[in-house]
Amino acid sequence: MARLIIQRLFAYCVLCIAPCSLVYANNEAVQTIIDEHWQWTLESYPELRHEYGDPSGNRIWTDVSPSAEQQRHAQRVAFAERLESIEGAQLNDNMRLNRSMLLSELRDDIAAYEHGMHLMPINMRSGPQHRHRHASQFWQGAQ
Repeated sequence: MARLIIQRLFAYCVLCIAPCSLVYANNEAVQTIIDEHWQWTLESYPELRHEYGDPSGNRIWTDVSPSAEQQRHAQRVAFAERLESIEGAQLNDNMRLNRSMLLSELRDDIAAYEHGMHLMPINMRSGPQHRHRHASQFWQGAQ
């Protein structure tokens, strides 16, 4: 009788802990993808580094050549596929939201590429001219 109780208790513990370890593993996988995407973003868009206090990209512009745009598109698709392979229901609430936000951003960027928006790297709403929006304040202080 005692052995049966111990077996059932053990089985109950295994059934309770197994889903937790799956959630933890999937949370870690999503966080890894997010971290890799962030590093890729900083490498792909060097002038963005300046906004976060890293001057290492100050003399480098984003490569907007067709081949570079095509490569970035392929990398975005790969990031999206990796995120889509992880079931959202197997994540905690915060990581589910993080996954959803990054996936939404990637899908928007993928759709923009497919609609030819990469052929307009500078327009009135986006481009490097908006990266330095505080330049006028800098020059006023220097006078």
